[in-house]
Amino acid sequence: MRMLARISALAACAGWLLGAAGIAGAHQTALAPMTGLAMFLVGVACAATALMAGLAALGASFARGPRSARPAAATAVVVAALAVVPAALALSRWMRIAHPPLCDVTTDIANPPQFLDAHGAPLAAMQYDRRLSPIQLRYYPALAPLRLDETPDRAFARVERAAGAPHAAGPMRAKRTAVDSGWGIVAIDPAARRIEGFETSWLFRFRDDFAIEVRPGRAADQSVVEMRSRSRDGRRDFGSNYNRIREFFALVRADFRRPANPASRSDPGAGGAPPPPRGIAPVATAQLQRRASAAPQATRNSASR
Repeated sequence: MRMLARISALAACAGWLLGAAGIAGAHQTALAPMTGLAMFLVGVACAATALMAGLAALGASFARGPRSARPAAATAVVVAALAVVPAALALSRWMRIAHPPLCDVTTDIANPPQFLDAHGAPLAAMQYDRRLSPIQLRYYPALAPLRLDETPDRAFARVERAAGAPHAAGPMRAKRTAVDSGWGIVAIDPAARRIEGFETSWLFRFRDDFAIEVRPGRAADQSVVEMRSRSRDGRRDFGSNYNRIREFFALVRADFRRPANPASRSDPGAGGAPPPPRGIAPVATAQLQRRASAAPQATRNSASR
């Protein structure tokens, strides 16, 4: 019984160390995100095993002794519970939500925006998989491009501001990108009216790439904003790509409905000088939510556009 108690205590400590190493390694980019997540899950499984073994040893020590096994068994139970309970609560939260098996979401499944600058990933791996189209139509039937009643050039200037992209006179590739969580801009092409970038999660540094294109509408003073968001790791994104598109469109809608100051517009034809370059300023998803929620009425009014 003493041996079981000691083994469970060692397993609980090993689970803690393995899980912490996985989180720290992925967070510091010393490990790939999936490797860090795998180490974390193995550590949680090890701690869960230690928790059951510790409970068994602790119960047996009270039933028929020896008492000397109780400290080790109690230590195993406490250490393992500190690792298993928070992880179980977090996992149960995600399991209660029905997330579709999607890792690539776009507002145009017939002609999705393509990635021209994968920023470290092979372009072939970034191609849109047409087999995802029926899954998206089933789970996200209301997802549609954003239509604006303004010229494509003005709409692109608005999209630039919303994305936190630096103003560029010609095609450019960002010389530096964000390393912290938030949005980082990879490439801007004002002539093609497209922006490419990525968002990195805070804990495990999972990376999602996105491409935004502003296309001409049916009339000369109309435009269509198309967006695609794709996860590099895993087959499920837990709704992150869909939410990113919705939150960004809500931000652009709020900016569109806000009274414009002609002197501050970045469109050369609007009568004002373009704003100075702002650098690569990452825009976190939480910021998008706060700024979009500042004009909820504008978002509801524009939903009928």
